[in-house]
Amino acid sequence: MIADGVDQFVRGVSRIDWREGLPQGESQVVSLSKSLRLKSALCETVGHFAQQIEFENWNLEPEQEAHGGRVVVIEGNVFSDGFHRRLAEIARADGNKPIDMLICVPPTWVKSNGRRRESTVARQYIEWGLEVWDGVDSDERNDFPTSLNQFRIVQYESCRGLEGWVVINCGLDEFFECKKSNAEFSDDSRMDIFFEEEAASLDYAKKWLMIPLTRAIDTLVLHISDPTSYVGGVLRELKRRFPDEIEWMEFE
Repeated sequence: MIADGVDQFVRGVSRIDWREGLPQGESQVVSLSKSLRLKSALCETVGHFAQQIEFENWNLEPEQEAHGGRVVVIEGNVFSDGFHRRLAEIARADGNKPIDMLICVPPTWVKSNGRRRESTVARQYIEWGLEVWDGVDSDERNDFPTSLNQFRIVQYESCRGLEGWVVINCGLDEFFECKKSNAEFSDDSRMDIFFEEEAASLDYAKKWLMIPLTRAIDTLVLHISDPTSYVGGVLRELKRRFPDEIEWMEFE
């Protein structure tokens, strides 16, 4: 049995034909469209986001029996005391530990510290006396978290396949601009007579956005550094259209 998430296909290569060489009739394809991770309200909001950015072929349907889910947009200072107190309240109310939280950061939030790499989030959390598993460093990523009190931190590029009860997407607008500026395409794609690099780069960045947006089970926190950015504009429009689906918080 092979699970193939084709809706989040971002690599610049051809899709794998898993049935190549198999005799006809000895394989079966079952298309699954219901979300088994995201709670229903969260899944609906992510679907509205996909529609707003005109992301084609997105067909993830909510599982109506999985009630709940929330989306919180943070504008400004993601390290605000008020914001982190709120997150701690959510975690405690749901009976979760820090390990149940996943924090995603863009490349611009990662610095070299001697032989190691360190995220801005990890540095701040350590100053607060908190435990972290900073997966932005390759050595750290070779080992699993060893404590329930560790907050898991990864770069966006490493979040595929991971999940968290609460997921914080830091600098989501920065990540989008980074992927758009560094879009990767196969030689076959570039040889297409209809290939337009600007449009293709935008589509490439949109595909990458949908991966971190689908890591959360219950609470998805989207942090934007610049409210006038493309992602900031999309989220503001969603807040206008679906005011009950998104909670918007501003911190200095």
